[in-house]
Amino acid sequence: MTFEYKTFQSSGYDLKIVLKKSPCLALLANANVDSCISVVAYEDDMPIGVLIARELMQGDLYIAHINVSPCYHRRKGIGSELLKIIENIATEKSLKRLSLLVRNQNLGAKAFFEKEGFVEYLKCDTGQEMIKYINL
Repeated sequence: MTFEYKTFQSSGYDLKIVLKKSPCLALLANANVDSCISVVAYEDDMPIGVLIARELMQGDLYIAHINVSPCYHRRKGIGSELLKIIENIATEKSLKRLSLLVRNQNLGAKAFFEKEGFVEYLKCDTGQEMIKYINL
């Protein structure tokens, strides 16, 4: 299943967001294809951002991977748009929260997720789990 989800403007460019189920991307998330969702942002035909998530049994949608091309595309709203789409999907599925892991040394990512409404949930030596409650 692949379909265009949305087109949006970012810094003067039309970017296409595609939602798909992909066996290859499911492997990256250590999940089966039915529980894995990937959202990819394209500029023209070039992928510039990706979010891979998998549904967990306790009502979470775990974000296993999110990345936006560092060259020219960061800080233009693409990561926020990917998160917005995955949050809408979680809401449609009546899931309770989004969760992810952030490494301690990745302060930029931690600040980004806090700006997007995530809060620290658990902390360990190497990183912290962050969550965002939805559908309460």
